[in-house]
Amino acid sequence: MLNRKDIRSIRNWCKDNSVRILKDLTGEYVIEEDYNLAYNAPVIANLKQQHGTKWQTVYPYYIKGELYKLADIKVQSTPKPTKYTPKGRIAARLLSKN
Repeated sequence: MLNRKDIRSIRNWCKDNSVRILKDLTGEYVIEEDYNLAYNAPVIANLKQQHGTKWQTVYPYYIKGELYKLADIKVQSTPKPTKYTPKGRIAARLLSKN
């Protein structure tokens, strides 16, 4: 699934992404859910940044490759906090009205 030819690069990827490699009599393997979580972690982080708490509704469309369905869903992004906090009462009242 990683599209690598050398087993060492696969082992290094698993080590870097905290995916445990298990061994038995048939050989080495990983738990599929651990692999999927590690492989999709960058996508999930990006969706959380873009869509906030609504990322879980968007995620299945990314996994299934159905991005065209996102046009039907209007996802609200989380508002960014203002960097300026007023110290005076008048300025605070003016900003609270906006």
